[in-house]
Amino acid sequence: MNAAAASRAVIDDAAGHATDAITDTHSAVRAANGHSRRGGSKSVSTRWHDPPMATHTISLTLLDSSRELPAEELDPSISALSGRPLRRLAVEATVRGEESNDRVTDELDRASQKTPLVDADGSRWTVATRSLSYSQGGVVFTHHFEIVEQENTQLERIVVDGLDLAVDRWGGRLPRDEGGRLVVDVLTTCTDDQHRALERLITHEEYLRYFPVLFPGLRDEPLQMRFGRCLWEDSGAGRVRHLFTLVGELTADDADDADDQAGLGINEPEVSRLREAVVRQQHQLDALIAELRAANVLGAAAMDRIAAVLRPSSFDSRRQFERADRLEAFFHGPDLNEPGAPESPAG
Repeated sequence: MNAAAASRAVIDDAAGHATDAITDTHSAVRAANGHSRRGGSKSVSTRWHDPPMATHTISLTLLDSSRELPAEELDPSISALSGRPLRRLAVEATVRGEESNDRVTDELDRASQKTPLVDADGSRWTVATRSLSYSQGGVVFTHHFEIVEQENTQLERIVVDGLDLAVDRWGGRLPRDEGGRLVVDVLTTCTDDQHRALERLITHEEYLRYFPVLFPGLRDEPLQMRFGRCLWEDSGAGRVRHLFTLVGELTADDADDADDQAGLGINEPEVSRLREAVVRQQHQLDALIAELRAANVLGAAAMDRIAAVLRPSSFDSRRQFERADRLEAFFHGPDLNEPGAPESPAG
């Protein structure tokens, strides 16, 4: 079907027509507004904006059938993760009948969240923005929507300041504005050596330090990022699981900095001050026990009993507060390694 023909296509569920029937838009609009061969009222169609220039068509699956729809190529969207241009199209779909319109509306809703639209080539598209117009009488509905192609989001490894880690699950959050901060959550299982190396990075003395992060297979150049919230779980057998947030730098001076506190938690700085107080008291208690032993107030047997209740840990004292019993409960996803996951963050 060429662009001109596609611009007249209507998805129809009216009586006497199959759900996947294609009819003429203008005939449907005239019928919806009372037009007939015996005369009738003036046809009026209310639209929120002009339809796209049908420079070409795209075949998308809607209502369980492939639909040739008019589309206009827009300027590409730049992926905040890969830096690659992602195709954007302005598409129009005209639907006759409330039942079909409700179903199309539901499918476009899902395509803006978790279930992308699929074209004839198998490519996946996310609905970015959309609006709805309708004819007088509300019989013919026209959906105007912008779609953005999805890119590959499979990530097997991540390199954090030179430390190469396997990725179990990962997710991302879009910057609020172009040039805003990219926020990435990573769930990884570490060997003992990896765990100790990661702890050294997390507890680095320089607060909110930025460092290079590589996403092999997704992006060629590193991104400058810092740690946000960093949780951990002892999984036994010499392995520790980590769920950490990485926060990117602002890339535009005028970008919204609302994500600057991403991953740092709520009730700050009160929570941080409480943690500092608890750690300070713990250190004071350790020092008191050492002084009592040095003064021979505590014997060897007493020291052994005290040591028995203290578990040795490879964590900085402050990190006891980030321990979780089940890390998955804190991974809010979606997991971008799952098939059909929404597109990776795009600016």
